[in-house]
Parts: sequence; C-alpha cells; structure tokens
Amino acid sequence: MSGYRDQTGYDPNSYEQPGAPLRPFNWVQWCGVALDGVGIIVFVAYLLGRAGLVPSPLGSPLPGVGFLVIGALLITSRRQPGGAVRTTSRRTLVVINLALVAAAIALAAVIYFQGA
Repeated sequence: MSGYRDQTGYDPNSYEQPGAPLRPFNWVQWCGVALDGVGIIVFVAYLLGRAGLVPSPLGSPLPGVGFLVIGALLITSRRQPGGAVRTTSRRTLVVINLALVAAAIALAAVIYFQGA
C-alpha cells in the first residue's frame, strides 16, 4: 500500500524562481522604462510641489505610482530562465533588520529630544 505522495505528482517545492529581465530590452521593455521615467517625473513634481518649490500640479502622487507599477510589469515581461538562486542567509537578514530598527529608534529619539 502506498501513500498519497506516491500517487500524485504534487511537489510544493517544484516552482522555479524567475531570473533577471532579459537583455537587450525589446520594445515592450523600453516602453516600461519610459513609463517608469514618467512615473518618477510625476512623483518628483509632486514632491517639489509639496515642498513649495514649484506650483503644485498634482494633489496626489497616485498617478506616478501607477506609471511605476505598469512600467515595472512591462520591464519584467521577459525573464531569464530560473535556476539556482543564491539567497542571503536568514542570520544576515536578521542582523540587517536589527540594524535598521536600531537606526530608526535612534533617529526617533534624536527628533523627540530636540523637540522637533
């Protein structure tokens, strides 16, 4: 008698990680780069308007975010085949996260104690 694992082709770890975007870019990927550029320009214009450096043309940065998302989707439309992806060890990620949290707490303490 065999178990259900022997009778099915299900393997939860069988997925393949996609690789980096293929180069050279084709016209679809270059359209994505152009949309990302438009999104960055819209976002910078929004930030400059909020800072009071230029007349504010936008009330929200949401259109710029939309351009960035669509552009990223177009850039990653062609991917290299996946393979063995080397990832950072869990311990290294924990150390990096702890350093970022400590820096954020230190920054918050400086801002709080200066009365800003």
